[in-house]
Amino acid sequence: MKPKQAVIALFFTVCLLPAAAMALGLKLPNYEKRALAAPPALLAEDALNAAFPRQYEEYLSDNFAFRSYMVSANSALTYWLLGDSANDKVIAGKDGWLFLSETLDDYQRSNALSEAELGKLCDVLARQQEYLKRRGVAFLFVLAPNKNSVYGQFMPDRYARLPGPSAAEQLHGALEERGVAHAELYGALAGAKQTGLLYHRKDTHWNNYGAWVAWKEIMRAARLQVPAVPDVRDAQAVYTLERQWHGDLETMLMPAFASLDEQAVFAMPIEYKTARPMRSPEDIDITTQSRSDGPRALVFRDSFANALLPFLSNAFGYVHYTRAVPYDYALLDEDRPDIVILEIAERNLRDITLNEPILPALR
Repeated sequence: MKPKQAVIALFFTVCLLPAAAMALGLKLPNYEKRALAAPPALLAEDALNAAFPRQYEEYLSDNFAFRSYMVSANSALTYWLLGDSANDKVIAGKDGWLFLSETLDDYQRSNALSEAELGKLCDVLARQQEYLKRRGVAFLFVLAPNKNSVYGQFMPDRYARLPGPSAAEQLHGALEERGVAHAELYGALAGAKQTGLLYHRKDTHWNNYGAWVAWKEIMRAARLQVPAVPDVRDAQAVYTLERQWHGDLETMLMPAFASLDEQAVFAMPIEYKTARPMRSPEDIDITTQSRSDGPRALVFRDSFANALLPFLSNAFGYVHYTRAVPYDYALLDEDRPDIVILEIAERNLRDITLNEPILPALR
């Protein structure tokens, strides 16, 4: 066979390989950490499924054989050869850092809050604080900074930043004026950058050390509201770095070729137990009880609180963590908290006004 013919044969073999593998029923791992489209039904409610062509196209797109490897190979070549991202959800930064593209507006400060938006955000949070005050419960708002808000030096130079405050900075200033209790994590994290890595290079979230720094500031702010909250100012971070973390951004970019990122593994006793077996820190509801006689907390949270969970659970006597939205203050009767902590990621800041909290009538 001549070289030209061999190349043509190889090309068609590669093109036909996924179809042949699917015909043979070959099952390959799903590296993408998401649910793939299921095979559509031809009939729907005893009639032809009008959406079948579109659904089948989605099924094929998600499930053709070797998809993860092909997507990963394309992304890897783009990343390693050109230093760029083939996934529009991931920004390839400097020195191997990856960032979530939906945080770009926050980073560039192009999403400044209007006066009306800022007022509504403050009103929603102030209303919750006032409601809790009438129930004899403290309130604390916690905004978890985006990674590029702390490590902006690793963002590509092509993304210029506008002058003026970001939406998060606007909100913190307005909350200060309104007297809404909040933990200001930006300063704490920026001040700790020289002491250790705070965020994963290939993940959207802070690592355990970053969570520990944030936890100390959260505890300091909580203690201003509830004096019985333990004083952890002198707590020391004792940890080792282990390459064990699967970064969500690298998994999005190169699902089949993702490597392990470093994680800070703390040497600390676990002083709490969960009320029911915990499948993962992503569980919708997690309740912990510690041997501490510390106060009780109800924590409305998102994925940034995953790494906070061991630290908060050791410090508080009882904690109920919930990812359920809208925030349901009917839980006060069951949990009897001394403080409610509302934690949300900077990139989801505007979601606060999209899901008004459930505030049962006061008796």
